[in-house]
Amino acid sequence: MLDEAVEAIRYSTSGGWSTHERIGDCPPYNRYLSIDFDADGNGIVVWVNDNMNANYYLPGTGWLAPEVVGSGGGRHVAAEPAGYAVSIGGTGYSRFQSPDGWSVAQHLSGSIKYDSLLVMNPVGHAAATWVGGGSSFETLWLQRIPYRTGIGEPMLIAVTDESAIGGTYSRVTDVTHLPDGDAGIVFLMPDAGEMSIWFNRIPIEAPPP
Repeated sequence: MLDEAVEAIRYSTSGGWSTHERIGDCPPYNRYLSIDFDADGNGIVVWVNDNMNANYYLPGTGWLAPEVVGSGGGRHVAAEPAGYAVSIGGTGYSRFQSPDGWSVAQHLSGSIKYDSLLVMNPVGHAAATWVGGGSSFETLWLQRIPYRTGIGEPMLIAVTDESAIGGTYSRVTDVTHLPDGDAGIVFLMPDAGEMSIWFNRIPIEAPPP
């Protein structure tokens, strides 16, 4: 199967949109591609092509050569402090720390079915969300990934019963960092044969003991 191009385009207030630039290759119809920038303008893009792939944007230099960086992550990336990022995908997560590069993928807890998303606050604490569950029910989870080290316990946010909804599935549609430091999660849940839109907020950083 032929690969398709991963391309980037930049916008500046002085010059407008740049021309397309090829920064990597990925399989056709790949939905798992994510990009983020920190406050200094450093960028990371990750995608899945059998393994986790990444490329990096440096202000004044541009895009570097793409590289295969591991088997975990690659579906969603978040970057905030200069030189630090986290990527999640499948059942794992990886941290990127300059100049060391990507860590070995670590396992996220719980049964992950789909919709793994990530948010990070300005000091590097991240929270991963995903839909899990079994054959007759689904669950929405959040798990904290602290800055540089450690992993929090997974927290159950919501549960739905697939058997009563005729094949309609829960979805995590977006997760974002709110001004007060919480993670804001927008998700869809079955409700009497229809889909309802729900919102929940959970602190990205664990409260002090």
